[in-house]
Amino acid sequence: MGIFTAIFGRTDNPWNDVLKREEIDEQTKFIIKKFFIADNISLEKYSQNQIAYSTYVSHGKYFAKDLTSTPSLEFASDPLNSGRAIPDWFIIAYPDVIKWMTTNSESIRTLHKSPYIVNDLPTPVFFRAVIQKFLYSGSKLECL
Repeated sequence: MGIFTAIFGRTDNPWNDVLKREEIDEQTKFIIKKFFIADNISLEKYSQNQIAYSTYVSHGKYFAKDLTSTPSLEFASDPLNSGRAIPDWFIIAYPDVIKWMTTNSESIRTLHKSPYIVNDLPTPVFFRAVIQKFLYSGSKLECL
């Protein structure tokens, strides 16, 4: 039983409550629906990763060991590993996929064209395809 179920006695996805907030823009709603809800990303783990990632970004190479985060976040937080074109939401929710991408570049080589890359930036289609390749490799997402 997850912490949200234990605290609130609910089994529905807490991301649905996030979607109801007025300040959430359409692009963020899209990401939540098509990625976080679709992949069962834990809001609790995402939040923990977000705090640790923010600490990393604001303090350079320092990574707060006392903060709770998923195992691959420290690796993925380093721009030398994730690259500048990878958005924060992907680094925070899918750090294990980023780590996998660095050692499986051959698997994603076919994704370096449209509709995966537009104006030299990865699209949501790219991110979905990479996640699928990661899962098809037998790997499991850390932020579940």
